[in-house]
Amino acid sequence: MSPSPPPTYVIVATDGVGVNVRTGPSTSAPAITTLAEGTLVEVLEDPVAVEGRSWRRIRSGDREGWVVSVVVGQRRGGLQDPAVRAASSDNRRA
Repeated sequence: MSPSPPPTYVIVATDGVGVNVRTGPSTSAPAITTLAEGTLVEVLEDPVAVEGRSWRRIRSGDREGWVVSVVVGQRRGGLQDPAVRAASSDNRRA
């Protein structure tokens, strides 16, 4: 088995409160943990739409789960994508 590629995504646009990682793509799914803004993550699947929100399945360390897509930004030379930084606050903590 080859090693996982280095994370190319980062948690962004949470206003410093972080994002809940959930067992499934729903706000009613239990939260596994909370990731801080700036945490590097690996995206495991394409986004899925549930409950009017877009969700991404991610991995951070040994944890896997679902977060709202708006907080997953492309890592670019250590800087987050400016378009993600300006994202709406409506879906940030979910």
